[in-house]
Amino acid sequence: MGEYAVRIRNLSKNYKVYRKNGQRLRGVLFGSDKGITKEALKDITLDIRKGECIAVVGNVGSGRTTLAKIIAGIVFQSSGSLKVDGKIQSMFDLRAGFDMELTGRENIFVKGGMLGWTGREIKEREADIIEYAEMENVIDHQLRTYTQGLGARLGFSMLVARKPEILVIDNPLVVGDRVFREKMIKTLEAFAHDKDVTIIIVTNDIVLAKRLCTRAVVLEKGKIEFDGSPEAAIMYYRRNFRNDIKESVRNENDSFSQNGDDTDDDYDLEF
Repeated sequence: MGEYAVRIRNLSKNYKVYRKNGQRLRGVLFGSDKGITKEALKDITLDIRKGECIAVVGNVGSGRTTLAKIIAGIVFQSSGSLKVDGKIQSMFDLRAGFDMELTGRENIFVKGGMLGWTGREIKEREADIIEYAEMENVIDHQLRTYTQGLGARLGFSMLVARKPEILVIDNPLVVGDRVFREKMIKTLEAFAHDKDVTIIIVTNDIVLAKRLCTRAVVLEKGKIEFDGSPEAAIMYYRRNFRNDIKESVRNENDSFSQNGDDTDDDYDLEF
């Protein structure tokens, strides 16, 4: 693929939506088709160059999370083609893969194994992960005793412990305290300036998009409606669609989200 990390051609994604769970079960077991077909993505064509940081902007239900999950290999398209050149690390739920009954330290080893790290790699990264998460005093407590923010800290610290080739992120700043969110942004900013790292970030945070990204696409009803600079994309979105773009703060010198976006598109819940 040469200069491209991701190449998408005429990609679409359909979901079946059922009024009752029983209809879904009968459809799976007996092939009966009582569901309604919903198009989450329609004929998407998109090229993302290596080293590029691109924001995906849109309303909840626009298909933005579905697109990110397809790129990450979590969900598969119904039609069209997707080519990815590079190893993907994705972040949709920072606490995914954790066992609430294990300690934070034990979860580092469990999730590290899920990420494909060897025992030696986990041991080498363990101290850095704990230090980055600022969890030295609680790392040997069970995860069920953690706040949501602490669990997310540990998950993010593991995600960035190894430099990614392609990083796919869905609303990264929805949890955590103000200071740690700024720490997360600075880490993502360092990746964004690394020409060996490609970032695809789902966000409606104007300050975050402008700070990290050089390009943004606007999705609406499963279609790409605009592709250009983050500033131009935000203006286009505000002018044409619902104004739910988030201002992280009142000025761009202080850039972290006060409230998170919804992280799931409507159709993702029907998969």
